[in-house]
Amino acid sequence: ALLVLITIILLPLLQLLLLTYILLGHQKAQRPPGFQFMIRTLQFIQPWGMVEVFMLGVLVALIKLMNMADIIPGIALWAFSGLTILLTVIISFDPRNFWQSEFSGKTQTATNALYKHES
Repeated sequence: ALLVLITIILLPLLQLLLLTYILLGHQKAQRPPGFQFMIRTLQFIQPWGMVEVFMLGVLVALIKLMNMADIIPGIALWAFSGLTILLTVIISFDPRNFWQSEFSGKTQTATNALYKHES
């Protein structure tokens, strides 16, 4: 149960909080305190988030239980589906982009870089 708590709830929450903190600092065009530690932590915990595996388990259990009981998907299932989609987007995020912008001295957002490139 402790492993499920860590991989399903705590690590995804930590990923969301770290990424939010880093992105807010990046949006303000300044490097947030503890930037290197946070990026390294984000890279370390990414493989340990097992939300997608848990979602597949929930779907398989729902399909198998449909014949035995009435299944009514409530708000928790929809919220968990939203979390799964959000975390899938986060997993596709590559923290190396922040490293490149930090070491090159650029703190522009992608939109600003796009408009500057078009000019």
